[in-house]
Amino acid sequence: MLQRIYGIAFARREELEEHLAKLEAARARDHRRLGAELDCSSSTSGRRAHPSTAKGLRLYNALVEYMRGLYRRYGYQEVMCPRCSRRALQDLGSLGQLPGRHVRGTGEGEAEVHGLKPMNCPGHCLMFRSRKRSYRELPCASRSFSRLHRNERSERCTA
Repeated sequence: MLQRIYGIAFARREELEEHLAKLEAARARDHRRLGAELDCSSSTSGRRAHPSTAKGLRLYNALVEYMRGLYRRYGYQEVMCPRCSRRALQDLGSLGQLPGRHVRGTGEGEAEVHGLKPMNCPGHCLMFRSRKRSYRELPCASRSFSRLHRNERSERCTA
């Protein structure tokens, strides 16, 4: 039977104390704890916080507007990709290795597997590929604020 063991070593005691101080500072800045304390997020399961309160949504919208300003300043175009796509699209390259939540299509005669998108890349690639482009259009920079749906293991807040 194999068991994985994690460890960390330091050459001097001061390095250990510095590392422990950084860990404590990170716990103090934990977004899951701060979100609840500042009434910016709520969680029903105790695992994931969502910006569902009015304060949290105002903060989220302010961050999105700030990022949009940066996009305009640096020449990015904002695009939007659908949240649900064919599984074959998600399987492009290494994307198929990501764990995803997949559901079968419910439309009549729909036999393809569909899933919630784990990342934006495939949709952006399809947009780029949708027409012939000149080298003069490069570099082509696009970004989106689409929601992503990954079936990842959630770490519980230990603070």
